[in-house]
Amino acid sequence: MGQRKLTRHRRFKGQEGQSLVETAIAMPLLLAVAFNIINWGYLWFMLLALSAAPRMGAQYATQGGAAGTATAPGTTTISNLVYDNLTNAIKGAATSNAAVQVCTSAKGVDSTTGIAQCDQFGPAYTFPAPAADPEQPVYVLDRVDVEYTVTPIIPGTAFTVILPANLKFHRQVSMRSLYRLHRQRGQALVETALMMWVIITVVFFVFELGWLMYTYSVLADAANEGVRYAIVHSGGDPAGTQAKVMTFAGASMHNVSAISTSVTFPDGSSAPPNNHAQLCGRENGGSIA
Repeated sequence: MGQRKLTRHRRFKGQEGQSLVETAIAMPLLLAVAFNIINWGYLWFMLLALSAAPRMGAQYATQGGAAGTATAPGTTTISNLVYDNLTNAIKGAATSNAAVQVCTSAKGVDSTTGIAQCDQFGPAYTFPAPAADPEQPVYVLDRVDVEYTVTPIIPGTAFTVILPANLKFHRQVSMRSLYRLHRQRGQALVETALMMWVIITVVFFVFELGWLMYTYSVLADAANEGVRYAIVHSGGDPAGTQAKVMTFAGASMHNVSAISTSVTFPDGSSAPPNNHAQLCGRENGGSIA
């Protein structure tokens, strides 16, 4: 039977508490790495919030204001909306570390460049100059800029190793204003008045053309009805034939007083066995045979 030999390892006195010391040494490093990763993830969340705040401000500048009026909101109202979005989404964001610039037609428009005038709120910051709308001076671009000095969610030098000191972010959104300029008020009315005559002329031309084709169809059908009546009645009955034509035309919304008819017989006589009849209907100078 085989024998198994067990060897007992004895711990040296110098190794007692070694695991505890290693854990105590590694724990700060692990925490520093973890907190830096948290700050780095928060940085991207902050970028999304910084992109959303000026967008909402620009939307309000171009579409907000008093309901049912043509009054655009003021720059102070727009900046308050932007700050509400920043301070509620980003920890540490305040008017002391977030600069906001609002450029809107409500502030005024440069008559030379067609660029909206701006107001700045918060700490001093040099924002890029706003651009003019590609179709100015008919339209104006409203613009909202936001600059924010980053405040990490977990402060401390050891926890901001991957974040540069005094890191600043700038985001801006430009949108075309839906509010007409004061000098353009009534422009749509003038354009409509100029185009209305052309539109009315075209509409009446189409109507008259349609009525002409309808009249032609009615006179052709009336002539056919009159001819059928003439060939089946003894002697042609010219009076009855004309009455038949007038009755048919009158039922088609035509003025029968403007219609004249004449009945002729190509065979020379309306007496049987002659059975050919010709009817000519005329309205306002036109004729159908």
